Amino acid sequence: MAGLAGAVQPAPDPEPERARRVGVSDVPVEPRNDGPELRLRLLLSSGGDERIWPDPLTGRSRQGTTIAPAADEAWFSSSTASTITELGYRAALADLQALLRRGVRTSVQVQDWLCDLRAELLALYGRAGAEAVLAASGTDAELIALAIAERLLARPITNIVVAPSETGSGVPKAAAGLHFLATSCLGGPVTIGQRLNGWGGADIDVECVDIRTPDGEPRDPGAVDLDVACHAERALARGRGVLLHVLDTSKTGLAGPSRGAAARIAALAPERVHVLVDACQLRCPADRLRSDLDRGFMVLITGSKFAGGPPLSGALLLPEAIATGLRFAPLPPEGLADYSARLDWPEHLQTTFAREMTTTANLGVGLRWTAAVTELRRFAIVDRRLQERFLDRFEREVRLRAGMTPRVALLGDGEHGVATNPSIVPIAVRRAGGGFMSASEAAKVQAALRTAIANAGMQGAAARLRRIMHVGQPVQLGPRAVLRVCASAPQINSVAAQVAQGAAFEDAFTPISRDLQALFAKLGDVLSGECA
Repeated sequence: MAGLAGAVQPAPDPEPERARRVGVSDVPVEPRNDGPELRLRLLLSSGGDERIWPDPLTGRSRQGTTIAPAADEAWFSSSTASTITELGYRAALADLQALLRRGVRTSVQVQDWLCDLRAELLALYGRAGAEAVLAASGTDAELIALAIAERLLARPITNIVVAPSETGSGVPKAAAGLHFLATSCLGGPVTIGQRLNGWGGADIDVECVDIRTPDGEPRDPGAVDLDVACHAERALARGRGVLLHVLDTSKTGLAGPSRGAAARIAALAPERVHVLVDACQLRCPADRLRSDLDRGFMVLITGSKFAGGPPLSGALLLPEAIATGLRFAPLPPEGLADYSARLDWPEHLQTTFAREMTTTANLGVGLRWTAAVTELRRFAIVDRRLQERFLDRFEREVRLRAGMTPRVALLGDGEHGVATNPSIVPIAVRRAGGGFMSASEAAKVQAALRTAIANAGMQGAAARLRRIMHVGQPVQLGPRAVLRVCASAPQINSVAAQVAQGAAFEDAFTPISRDLQALFAKLGDVLSGECA
């Protein structure tokens, strides 16, 4: 599968200005459904696995997202996935038009474009000397991080994964070097649970540490730190290398182990421990990720959750020491080529560590990151106090609406003395006869929320029932499953833009408040069964 993955037309020669230098307003956006836009829609759903393939009947991915913007729908699902915003869509279309303008087959301009994308991510979250590797998703980036650690450590490796049920569903398999779905983003069909080619005899153990008790309550953070340290110390005592995960934000807003605990573990044997921060939700301040890189930690991020870009887009940020060490490291397992293209990597690694990647470039992931970076660039200049005010207002509004909705219960994570993230508010749903719904039952509620329901019998409710509402997919926490109502960077950007134009904060927040009111009203209708 050599060449440009998903390229529907050859890329031009390097004479025109770089695609990343083209501002959205500099390139006219063509009418919808013309040639360039059809190409864009094809590419946005290519260079990834089956999670982003649109259903031929609905046009939606399995997560309910659309290829084109859907501004008329209410999007509170960013802990699972976001759909592309209008600004992101226009930016991706402008870049694609620039790439295809001359129609000459060359990878030079694609190289420049992806290099600039990586530079933008590093400008947002990196440090001097750090590097970025693009990936089709956070789970794909997990495989890349494992390949890097396994080659640099050059010994049997123990991969310590935190809260596997609250990260990506494929992470435990990827952490063991296994195919995690029936398709890879670049290599086509694969066998789930089978080792990547070249890793058949690799000695890779996976140890999991939970951040919740069996009944779904948050564990004491100190106990999580201790468990992680015990796993790491046992592995080191056996002469193994360690890849230690730090979960910045889980699917339900928890974190663990602490950065301090990870640093202490790394100090036990710096030459045998690598730390990987899972910041795929991207719900922490940029300075925190820069500090992680300063500590020598690798960092996973995605552009398809809080960032508001379309699924799937991931990246692995490398501290300078690791990026430099890879120049002299053994090549990764050949099966990594099913998940990584050569131009995803920094230029100095394209001719060393990544030189045998058989796909030249993944245009789909580049366009999806273009859309995400458009929103992240705007978010980066929003005053921190305004960000915090938005999230505080959002959390209070969700809790108010949830408390007013029959059969809906809020979690009490904050009552256990653990830090939670205000941009993710989990809600549990009760059955009509009592007891909490299971994940499969809650999934039916989620599906009903994102269905346009026609029911003439409900006076005054027709409009809200027809409107499509998105929340984060169910997560099983002990005896109950929770849905998640989530804020995203584009929502904050929208409010910030109105405030910058002179609007009062409450006036700017009103559209969010109305959408939340409509969401919980429809949820109440769904739970009452009157809309069936």
